[in-house]
Amino acid sequence: MFEGLTINSIAKENFDTMAIFRCNQCGYLREVANQHIGKKVKCPVCQKVMPIHDTLLFIKKVLKKYLSMQTEFIHLQKSLPSTITEISDEANKNDDSMDIFNTTAMTEKQQYQPILDWFKSKNIQLNIDKEAVDTTGFFDEVAVKLGDNYDLLKVVTDKIKYIQNKGYTNMTLNLSDYSQEEADILKEFCK
Repeated sequence: MFEGLTINSIAKENFDTMAIFRCNQCGYLREVANQHIGKKVKCPVCQKVMPIHDTLLFIKKVLKKYLSMQTEFIHLQKSLPSTITEISDEANKNDDSMDIFNTTAMTEKQQYQPILDWFKSKNIQLNIDKEAVDTTGFFDEVAVKLGDNYDLLKVVTDKIKYIQNKGYTNMTLNLSDYSQEEADILKEFCK
């Protein structure tokens, strides 16, 4: 800090060119006279001592940092798996164009690649049997049944969660508490 000057008195002096005082603590920003470049003063807001910067050098450093971050951002965008856009494209397709009972959309390598990467990071080598991964139809049908009859089938899924948490191996569901149509849906689902 230099004697007898504050950030306010420096700025009041009349000069053609101006330097920049920017506080890294609170973000306070103000133009000051060029003759004070390199000197340190207290921030009038938070009292943190900071240097006065040459405007041109300050802007060059800011731009350099910005361009570096922009380059890193572009690099990260390019390194994202293309599956993210493929998945969103698939999700945005018209519902009529996909046969949800016969799709392998979630069984492609890019879907389980993060799992493979995790095992690889633990030095565990996995070999994927594509035929074993393909669950076409089965899980899709269960998902549709759950979605179409959620309020009714929630009773079954809640009971399944309960018995699993308790370590039991079976459960009882009294079908006489339900209409014939509901009982049929419950029996079909449980099969």
